Amino acid sequence: MAWFRKDKSGLTGVEKKEIPDGLWSKCPECGEIFYNKQLDANFWVCISCRFHFRIPSRRYINIILDDGKLEEYDVNLKSDDPLRFKDSQKYPERIKAAQEKSGLKDAVITGIGSIDAIEALSSVPLTGIFRW
Repeated sequence: MAWFRKDKSGLTGVEKKEIPDGLWSKCPECGEIFYNKQLDANFWVCISCRFHFRIPSRRYINIILDDGKLEEYDVNLKSDDPLRFKDSQKYPERIKAAQEKSGLKDAVITGIGSIDAIEALSSVPLTGIFRW
């Protein structure tokens, strides 16, 4: 009986549109899908469930500080290995890999900026809730 068979021809005459990566994000908490510009306007907080997405540390600084201006301290400070720590990989190798991945020399950005015209000391870790 032909009416029980599935037609495998699919859609005809319709071209599949290419959608660039990075335009949409799915909330891991509630599953809602958002346009990234909408999330950015809401400071990367889910509009449905208030879940806080991970954001890059530089973006976090831009959100918190007036005009995103930070007078950075210790820009050339970098980690060392005085204890000669060794695991499955040498510690200096881990540091080098993290530096290459993040483009930064250390795991914390420190400096002074202002929040609502009040001077504030800022120390933003690059791990935890922030992406490298």
